[in-house]
Amino acid sequence: MKLIVMAFDGGDKFSLHRAPDDAMLISLEGEENVVYEGTAHILKAGDMIYFEKGGLHSVEAREE
Repeated sequence: MKLIVMAFDGGDKFSLHRAPDDAMLISLEGEENVVYEGTAHILKAGDMIYFEKGGLHSVEAREE
C-alpha cells in the first residue's frame, strides 16, 4: 500500500482512473466528492475510503 499526500483547491479534480495498488484516501480538511466503482461518496475531514488495486475512482475537491 502506498501513502500519497495531495492538496486540492476547491473545484480541482483527479480524473477517473484505476488504483495501481491498494490505497487509502484520508480527508484532512475540506470536503471531497469521491466516486469509487460507480458509487458517489462525500468525504469530510477525518473520513477515509479504501481503494482496492484496480479500483476505478475519481476525486474532486468541493468548492468552499
